[in-house]
Amino acid sequence: MAPRVIVLPRLDDESVAQLVTELADIIPNEVLGIGSVGSELPENQWIAAVALGIARSGPAFDGIHLVAVGDSAQRLPAIAFAQRAARRPVLSYVCVDVVPTGQFVDWPDAPVTLIKTNPLMLAEVANAARLRGWQRVESTTNDFPAAIAAAIIATNP
Repeated sequence: MAPRVIVLPRLDDESVAQLVTELADIIPNEVLGIGSVGSELPENQWIAAVALGIARSGPAFDGIHLVAVGDSAQRLPAIAFAQRAARRPVLSYVCVDVVPTGQFVDWPDAPVTLIKTNPLMLAEVANAARLRGWQRVESTTNDFPAAIAAAIIATNP
């Protein structure tokens, strides 16, 4: 069975339900959204709530793919740390329009794909992904589910 795909909640409180549905129609993986986690929560509480949602989404030791749209991508390193602590392997990370910044010792521990749908994204941001050796894909706001699906399929075991 293909690993689960977890779509993280957005920090702008937009729903990810449509993206979950579109991905489920394209890829063989089970695709799940964590649901609503309030963006007003302090970062550590938001991360704990998301990690708990991931834990409840399926078997503990099965690999997962993590998808983050917008600013929630900034929290991928902390979510990844929680998954390592839970002994749940992350097979890939997909960031849409945001490259996590800061110093990360053990992150990323799996392939990362940056999907750029915003033509106004600064070249420096996309360049940061290139310098880290991440895959970069340009897409439109209408086609980014297909780009996410392609990135996940490329890293399925």
